[in-house]
Amino acid sequence: MIYWDKVQQFIKKVCGVCYYNAGKTELICRCYNCERLYSKNKGHLYLKVNDDHPVFHCFKCETDGSIIKLIKEYGGKVGQFADGPIVIKHNKKRFNTRLTSKTKVINPELSESKYTLKSDYVKSRLGYDVDLNDIPGLVFSVKDFVRINKVELSDWHKRNLDLYDKQFVGFTTNGNNKLILRNCDQTSKLRYAKLSITGSPDYYGVQEHSIYDRINTIVLCEGIFDVLLSHKYEHIREKFSNKNVVAWAAVLGNNYYNTIDYVLDDYMLPRANIIILSDSNIKESRYQFLRRNPRVVDLEIYWNKFGSDFGEHPVELIKSHSLVRRRPYEQVDGHFYKNKKRTQYNKK
Repeated sequence: MIYWDKVQQFIKKVCGVCYYNAGKTELICRCYNCERLYSKNKGHLYLKVNDDHPVFHCFKCETDGSIIKLIKEYGGKVGQFADGPIVIKHNKKRFNTRLTSKTKVINPELSESKYTLKSDYVKSRLGYDVDLNDIPGLVFSVKDFVRINKVELSDWHKRNLDLYDKQFVGFTTNGNNKLILRNCDQTSKLRYAKLSITGSPDYYGVQEHSIYDRINTIVLCEGIFDVLLSHKYEHIREKFSNKNVVAWAAVLGNNYYNTIDYVLDDYMLPRANIIILSDSNIKESRYQFLRRNPRVVDLEIYWNKFGSDFGEHPVELIKSHSLVRRRPYEQVDGHFYKNKKRTQYNKK
C-alpha cells in the first residue's frame, strides 16, 4: 500500500507544488526534468494515484516513468512511502500523450422513445429541428455505456448510476477519455458529473475546418451546449469567417489555459489565435492570465448579450479585447514577420 498523502507532502516540500486533481485520481506537480526553476504555482507532471499502476507523465517535456523513479529523482527513499515493496504492474501501459490517439469506445444506440425526457431536453436546448444522430458523442443510456465499455466507477458514481441513467444526458469527449454528464432537471443541486474512462486529459469540441497555412483560430465556450449552439447559428459563425477558425471547444469547468493546450496538441498546432464566447456576467479580468500562455498569439472576447446560452442572441466584441501582449515578430509558415503595429509592450 502506498501512502499517497505522504507522497504529496514530500513532493510539495521538495518542489513547492503538488496537489490532487478534483477526483483524487492524480497528483499534479512540477517536473524534475523541465520545471526545476519554474516559479508558477502549477505543474505539468501527472502521477496516477493507483497502487497497481503508479506511473507519471509530464505533458510539457514528455518525461515519464514510475513513482519509484520520481521519488528517487526528488532525493527520497521509496521505503518511507509504502508498507512494503512497490511492484509496478502493466509497465507497458502509459498516459495518452496525444489526444489524437483516441480511446476506442462504443456509444449505445440513441433511443428517443425510451428516453423521451432526455430527447426533449436536448431538443429544447438546441432546437426541435436538430437531428440527434448528428450531435458528436451524444449518450442517453449511461448504464449501457458503462457496461459495454467496462468503465470503472468510484463508489460515488456507483451510487448515482441509476440517477445518471434516468435523467442525465452524456457526451463523450474528443479523445473518448471522459463522459460528461448533464442533468435534465435544472433545479437539481447535482447538475453535472464526469465519468473518467482513462484518466487522461481531454476536451469536447467540434471541428470547423482543416488546418490553415497561416495562424489558425480556436473558439472557446464555457459548456458543451454553448459549443453546439454557437456553431449551429450562421450569424455567429459569419463573425469569424475571416479568422481561420479550425475548431470550437468547451472548457468544461477546466482551466482555460489547460484547455488551450489540449486543443492545440490535438490539432498539432504550435500556436493559435483564441476567441472566447463569454457570458455577459463574466468580467474581462478573468481572462487576463491567458496572455501568459506563450501559445496564444492574440485573444478576442465576445459577450453573450442576452441569456446564458449562445444561439439566436447576438454577440458583441469587447472593445478592450487586446489582452495578449503583441509580439514584435510573428511566425507564419515557418518564417518570422515583423508586426506592423508597435504597442507599449514591444516599444523600446
